[in-house]
Amino acid sequence: MTHHATSQATPTVSSTIPGEFRPVEQAAPQRDGTVLMIEAYAFVWMILMIFVLTGYLRQRRLDARIARLESAIDRVIEREQP
Repeated sequence: MTHHATSQATPTVSSTIPGEFRPVEQAAPQRDGTVLMIEAYAFVWMILMIFVLTGYLRQRRLDARIARLESAIDRVIEREQP
């Protein structure tokens, strides 16, 4: 009976295995995801409200301008009638 002494190389485990959890030292404090989501929603709503408000103000100015133009047209029509 022959016994071969096979030398199998044992895999060495690296201390930096990809995917292994390693805490970050001296990192900036992390913010909670819920707070970030609420801030993002608030920002989107704020932008939406500004957009709606500017549209409303523009529409009011446009309505006032149309009213002045209609009034001017009416005055011109009244002057031209004999």
